[in-house]
Amino acid sequence: MASSASFMELGEESTENRLPPRQEDNAKWFDLHPNRDLLNPSFEGYKLSLDPFVQYKIELNQDQKLDTYNFIESNESKQKFLLYQHLKLFGMHNLLISNQFDDSNLYFFDSNLRLNRIVYNLPKLVPQRCAIPTNLQLNVTNSERTSISMKFVDENTAVIFDGFSNLYTAQIDIQTKSENPLIPQNWNIIFKWELTQPETTCILKDALFYNGLFHCVLLNVVESIDSKSTPKFDTIINWLTFENKNSQWTLKRQRKINCFNSVPEYLSLETNGQSIYLAAPSFAQYIYDSESPVKVKQITKILSDVKMDTENFSEKFYTWSQNMNEVNIKLRLDVHKKESLEKVIKSDVNVILKPDFIEIVFRGNVILSGHLYSSVKLDESVWFLNNQETSDFIEMNLTKTKSGDMWRFFLKDQDKYGEYNVDEDQNFANQMTAESMTKSNESKSLFTLEQQLEECDGIMDEQQMANIENEELYMMMRRLDGTTHECTHKCFINDNKFLFDVCLNPNKSRAVCLRHDVDGIVWQPHRVSHPASSDTIWLTHENTFSAFGYVQASKQETKFRTCAPNCSYVAVIDTKRHIYIYKQNVEKSDTQLKNRKTGKLVTQLDKQYLISVDNDLEIYGVYCANDYMIVLQKDFCYIYKINLNES
Repeated sequence: MASSASFMELGEESTENRLPPRQEDNAKWFDLHPNRDLLNPSFEGYKLSLDPFVQYKIELNQDQKLDTYNFIESNESKQKFLLYQHLKLFGMHNLLISNQFDDSNLYFFDSNLRLNRIVYNLPKLVPQRCAIPTNLQLNVTNSERTSISMKFVDENTAVIFDGFSNLYTAQIDIQTKSENPLIPQNWNIIFKWELTQPETTCILKDALFYNGLFHCVLLNVVESIDSKSTPKFDTIINWLTFENKNSQWTLKRQRKINCFNSVPEYLSLETNGQSIYLAAPSFAQYIYDSESPVKVKQITKILSDVKMDTENFSEKFYTWSQNMNEVNIKLRLDVHKKESLEKVIKSDVNVILKPDFIEIVFRGNVILSGHLYSSVKLDESVWFLNNQETSDFIEMNLTKTKSGDMWRFFLKDQDKYGEYNVDEDQNFANQMTAESMTKSNESKSLFTLEQQLEECDGIMDEQQMANIENEELYMMMRRLDGTTHECTHKCFINDNKFLFDVCLNPNKSRAVCLRHDVDGIVWQPHRVSHPASSDTIWLTHENTFSAFGYVQASKQETKFRTCAPNCSYVAVIDTKRHIYIYKQNVEKSDTQLKNRKTGKLVTQLDKQYLISVDNDLEIYGVYCANDYMIVLQKDFCYIYKINLNES
């Protein structure tokens, strides 16, 4: 006897709701819908340009060499235990510091930990570009330190973290600030705050001055309390708020957010200091607030996979197969029965299915739980209870959301109890279908998106997934309210690869560039009213870099990606030597060009430029201004004039 049920009949959520199974909150879900007016469906690609850029080269003095201290290399030499979290957080940093309120001056710390200023956008009276030391010098001798990080909160004030334990707020002496940029600046330290273990050795991610309060957000990796034999680490966001009382700056409030075993790709303060925006996989939650107790949610299902009732046997108890449209699963129940003669009825089984998650409960015990390799359609998926003479089975037919997408395994999290069966007839049919599709595509002049994607865009295999500790499972953009400790807004960005973040407006949070199909789309977060309204538009589509998601994927040595504040160009910077610049709508007036297909006169081109640095030294910092690109090495600083209008 076989009985069946549709997942929609069981009251499961529709395919429009992509709520991850491991997080339950009242946050408003948003879908990222690009503005079609900012897309270019007729984009034909970038034309390689050999036009040279005007280049200026600054050789740093012996006492001005860039501070390139590397936390990872230092601790590897001491054979300390490091995880992917450490590599992600401390491995690669942009050591060229920009002032988003006045980007005519850039800064870096030299090997003596003294702040230097790079003068690059010169008035006519100043003869040359140069690097000028300031009077601000730090003193850090601890080998556990990371790179020094610095964030400006207004045109003349910055927050500095020395990489180990000391947090400074410093201000430019206005009397030493001159119209002549060659006159050295003096900096005054307003206050200093010392962190204690285990909050030390971190990175300053953002800073804000609002309504008389300084907000500082630091990110570090600390050993988990649950660590036993093998060290485990949590990524902690440390949010500090300082106030001025009786002419003394004191710590007013401290909040902590646990990101568990993942490192946020993006982290920024809301411009009113009310919340934090972050893009991170899986789950994040407040764990401490010095002003208001935090109600820590039950997160046993979040921290680790659901403990399944599978300890009493080692054999595989389900098999699965697939075709172009469906995934079929056959799961044995007899191995979970306490008495082999017990008859299984439909009420004994509870199947919970979400677009990318499945959980099967048999008589109160979870026998299978995990994230699906890809998403499925709930309204077209069914399951059957099949009572045979020898065994009881659950059979499921799951309809793929993406037809033709062949799954490499059934569950992302763990698949050790399942076995993949290849049906010979189906395998032959798939091969024939693939061959016919290949022959058909060879005869076409236009290619589909799937054909254009590089190999590096493909799904990672199981070993690669294990190496990064399942970081990409559920990448989401969230707004975490600092008062209520709740996630108020979020959107699913697992299908949109994070490319970079950039400051477009100094009075707004940093924008984020995500890959959408082949394009790179820039999204700007906006301040949300308090209390937060669920219908607030908190992310808007600001700009599109056509095909940038595609072209950047082919770059194997990429270290930095960034763009100009006005989005006039976007750049990919390799670890050494090469810089790729992509500019759209470059005016072309010296010659007449016509589109061969349409016959229309071409007045603008989309161009790609390649800059080759004249040495093989590593690139440690980069900044894209509207008119210039500045590249920083240990011994040299290169300044490239970017012409916005070419003729």
